[in-house]
Amino acid sequence: WIVETARQKFEAAAVILTAPVPQSLALLEQGGVELDEHTTTELQGLSYHSCIALIAGFDKAINLPSPGVLHLSDSIVEWISDNQQKGISDAPVVTLQCHYRYSSENFEEKDARLVDDILKSVKEYLPGEPTETQLHRWRYSKPRTVASKPCLVVDEPAPLVFAGDAFVDGRIEGAYLSGHAAARSLSELLGSQRSKAEAS
Repeated sequence: WIVETARQKFEAAAVILTAPVPQSLALLEQGGVELDEHTTTELQGLSYHSCIALIAGFDKAINLPSPGVLHLSDSIVEWISDNQQKGISDAPVVTLQCHYRYSSENFEEKDARLVDDILKSVKEYLPGEPTETQLHRWRYSKPRTVASKPCLVVDEPAPLVFAGDAFVDGRIEGAYLSGHAAARSLSELLGSQRSKAEAS
């Protein structure tokens, strides 16, 4: 494999791709790498929910109930996190993650409209108007469909393994387990190839 970045060029006997599957496929296509039809079809069958998230800073404490995370069922916001209470921010800052349905339907909306929608929907939990906001869109956030195995190994045109949260259960634990399975599978594949080369 030859992997080129904006500044460097790497050569490798094998590659593990852990980006969201559509991005991994686009990367391979841009590099002129062709996969067999069965593998391509299997990978294209994996899809993702999109997600819109907002980080907002305040000049007053947030004071969400302990432990600082609130899951909502009747809002466009799925959950709200008090980052100061969780110990990941020195200042009063909240993270607001929108429900996937709202995110999908409004993904291309203008930032100002989204920020206004999100803040209005949870204003009862906030200490007033934020001093600053930062909006982020994840086109490939949470897997909508999950593969039947923890990773997918391809040996042509050269050893390649697809892994990530879409290959186990869509959570951070799943991503870890998928990465572990990818490393083990790749080690076995390279070991087998080495043994064949030595035998010949």
